[in-house]
Amino acid sequence: MEVPVMHKRLSIMAVILLIFVPAVYGSSLKVSSFEENSIQFLFSNLRFVDYNGVRSLSVDVETKVQTSFLFREIAFGEMKLLMYSADLASEIEVHPTLFNSITLGTIVNLGVSGKTIKERQEIGEEPIKAIKVDSGKTHIGTLLFKLPATYTMITALSYNKKQGAIRQATNLYLNITADEMNINKIFNELVVTEIPTEGHMVLLDIYKKMKEFTNLNEPLKAAW
Repeated sequence: MEVPVMHKRLSIMAVILLIFVPAVYGSSLKVSSFEENSIQFLFSNLRFVDYNGVRSLSVDVETKVQTSFLFREIAFGEMKLLMYSADLASEIEVHPTLFNSITLGTIVNLGVSGKTIKERQEIGEEPIKAIKVDSGKTHIGTLLFKLPATYTMITALSYNKKQGAIRQATNLYLNITADEMNINKIFNELVVTEIPTEGHMVLLDIYKKMKEFTNLNEPLKAAW
């Protein structure tokens, strides 16, 4: 009877080690902090990891309830990682699947339609959507997002109506001049970009405007 328990413990330890594996990008990736419904969200240590053969993104999050006396339900399961499809045609939203709660001292499965808990002993087989945190208290942990098979330009973390921009910490020189800028060259630059700089976001706005103009102008060719 001891073997299954030992295997379970080893499995949990493997997940913990996996989530905290050092990333190639290290501290070169940044996520902007934000506040939503009197909850302050601070992010750090954004990194790519391999989880069960699936490329994933992991990020540490510190949440502090800043109310005078009321608790807050922090819906970690409803958080979203925002990115674009590989052809830049649409935006993709991905919810986290795991939360390594340092405060509770355990890893929980997350779900958008899961239950709300406050204490570790309330965790069961059902996925967790939210954790109750008292006024003035802080809850710390690590979120794991599985990435879709095809994607590009991971741009933000979102909670309700607030977003924290995901960027490379240092802006990079992009080898595109104004004279040679065209929709194909911009597209080719963006689709090979995993984490954007501010320069990439400017290019994305230009690309969207060019695409919009092309879609409006193309049907008028027949009139000429």
